[in-house]
Amino acid sequence: MPNERHVVTGEVRLSYVHLLKPHAREGQDEKYSVTVLVPKSDIRTKAAIDAAIESAMQDGSARLWGGKRYDVHPVYDGDGLRADKQPFGDECKGHWVFTASTSVDRRPRVVD
Repeated sequence: MPNERHVVTGEVRLSYVHLLKPHAREGQDEKYSVTVLVPKSDIRTKAAIDAAIESAMQDGSARLWGGKRYDVHPVYDGDGLRADKQPFGDECKGHWVFTASTSVDRRPRVVD
């Protein structure tokens, strides 16, 4: 049975790509990371991402947070504002934007 939290996207654009070699900002641990730009026209990928987030939230609520639910929104509208209330760059317009990262001991795989 496939893991509902593993999402295979349609065609996306990548920004700030650190998939082949881990990267760290000053004072941080190295990690693999990328910012993913999903075209808003790709409704199927956005729905899969939303379902994966909902699954993770339900699991976290039941297993880790004693039934409490937290309001988490890790996917941003590239036509809007970042979490710090600054506008996204022009490259993000017309896209859903999120970042993904993992520790150096879990190197990412690129499929297809």
